[in-house]
Amino acid sequence: MNEVGTPFILTKENYFSPEAQRIYLGSSSFKAWDMMNNGTEAFGNFIEGGCEAREMAIRKGLWTVDDKEVFMVGHYVHAWSEGPEAFKQFVNDNYGDIYKSGGKAMYAPFIRADAMIETLKKSELVTMLRNTPQKETVMTGFIAGVPFKIMVDIPNFEKGYWADLKTTASIRKTSYKDGMRVSFIGSYDYKYQFAIYSEIIRQNLGLPEGEYLDPYLIAVDKQEVPDHEVIYMGKDFIGYTLETIKSRLPRIVAVRNGEVEPIRCGKCEYCRSTKVLKKPISLLDFEESLGLRMPSNE
Repeated sequence: MNEVGTPFILTKENYFSPEAQRIYLGSSSFKAWDMMNNGTEAFGNFIEGGCEAREMAIRKGLWTVDDKEVFMVGHYVHAWSEGPEAFKQFVNDNYGDIYKSGGKAMYAPFIRADAMIETLKKSELVTMLRNTPQKETVMTGFIAGVPFKIMVDIPNFEKGYWADLKTTASIRKTSYKDGMRVSFIGSYDYKYQFAIYSEIIRQNLGLPEGEYLDPYLIAVDKQEVPDHEVIYMGKDFIGYTLETIKSRLPRIVAVRNGEVEPIRCGKCEYCRSTKVLKKPISLLDFEESLGLRMPSNE
C-alpha cells in the first residue's frame, strides 16, 4: 500500500495514466478542475480554463483532449533534458510521429523543437542548472489532506534549488487574463504549479513548514529563432497561493467524488460540443457574459 491507501505505486512510467489521475491531483489537473481558473485568449489561441463538466466527462471516458502535438513537442524537449538514453528511447517510441514516411525528414514541429534544444545547449547558465545527478523525479504528498503528485524536471536538492523546463509560443508576448495584462507565466497560471511543487518538495525533504528551495523556470519558445530565459520565481507568492489552492480543494474533491453535480464553464471545446440551446438569450445578457457591460443591479 502507498500513502493514499491503494496498491498503486506511482512511477515516471505511469505518472500520466488514468489510474494516477484518479488517485492524485497534479498542478495541471488542479487548474483543469478549478472553476475559478478562467480561460484566456493568448498567443493566437484560447487557453482553456477550469471546467468541472469537461473533467468529469474525461474521468468517465466520454471525452478526450486532442493536444497530442503540443504534448509531444514538450516531451521531446523534456526527454532531451533528461539525458541521451531517455531522448533516444523517446524518439524510438514515437518515431512515426516525429519523422515523415521513410524516416528521412522530420515533421515541422520537431524541426522547431530541435532549434529550441540547440538554443538551450548553447546557454552556459541553462547547462549549469541542468547539471544534476537525476532528472524527472516523481514525488507525492498532501495539500489540505488531498493527495498530490509532481514530477520535478531538474531537481538539485543538495544545492538548494529545483527547476522546471517550459516550452511556449513566445516568452515576450503578453495577453490579458481576468482583466490584467500578464506574461506567459500568468496566462498558464504557472504560479500554482510552482507553489504546489515547492510544498510537496518541502514535505519530501522534511523541511520546516514555510521553508522552500529556490525555484527556477527555464523557458524556451517556438519562434523561428527561439528565445530563452532563466527566471527565478521567488518564494513570496508560495504561501498565499497555497492558501488559495486549499480554499478551492473542497469543491474540487466533492465534484471528483460525485458528491455534487459538476458545473459547465460554457467556453471549452467540451461545453461547445455538447451545448444545447433551450431559449434565446437577451442582448443585454449576452454582452454581460462577454464582460462588455456591468451586470444589472435589478
